[in-house]
Amino acid sequence: MATMSTQDDAQKVRQRRDLARSQRQAQAGMIRFVADPAGRIVVDLAERLPGRGVWLQSDRSALARGLKPAFLSRSLRAPVKVDDDLAARIPEMLKARLLNFLGLAQRAGQLVTGFDQVQSLLRSDEAAVLITAVDGAEDGRRKLRGLARRAVLVDMLTRDEIAQAVGRVGVVHAAIKPGKIATSVGREVLRLNGFADPSANPAQAKQNRQRTEPAHRRQQKWKSDRND
Repeated sequence: MATMSTQDDAQKVRQRRDLARSQRQAQAGMIRFVADPAGRIVVDLAERLPGRGVWLQSDRSALARGLKPAFLSRSLRAPVKVDDDLAARIPEMLKARLLNFLGLAQRAGQLVTGFDQVQSLLRSDEAAVLITAVDGAEDGRRKLRGLARRAVLVDMLTRDEIAQAVGRVGVVHAAIKPGKIATSVGREVLRLNGFADPSANPAQAKQNRQRTEPAHRRQQKWKSDRND
């Protein structure tokens, strides 16, 4: 049975004010920006850079509205400069972080590859993340997605990108076991989903939003359900 403290923790979600919309949102789906000593706006995806920061929801609309010098200067209380291509570079920066975490999972022994092995992990409810290459066979992808009841779905990488990340050629299907790395992957997927085109596959977009709720809450719920 889950303890009351665990249930309470699962409800605690850190929030930040989205500068573009003036609304508080879950931090997990947001991006932090700071000004460097020269007044140039830089992306702080790891949320570690010093100084006063501003937060924007991780989607094109928020970035288009929020990444304007006059708008940012008022919030940061100092003149700032914004690179013309800053917003356009952010999805690739997020993808690079996602690929880095996949490599970490491989080196930490948290990554399982191969259709049968991944299928077994999903059936035993021991997979926190499911990765399927977008250029893999649709039949296998569909079967594994059907088993991923709670796993975060990583469905935007090619086989070549996965191979480069994990150091193994030919990986089409993979899964990550629950833990800090899986939580980090879920966070990057959540932020990347903000740049996806929902009209391309509305049902899949909705499913991704449901599966990539704030990462620490997912981990708490996973632990709670396992203890029931």
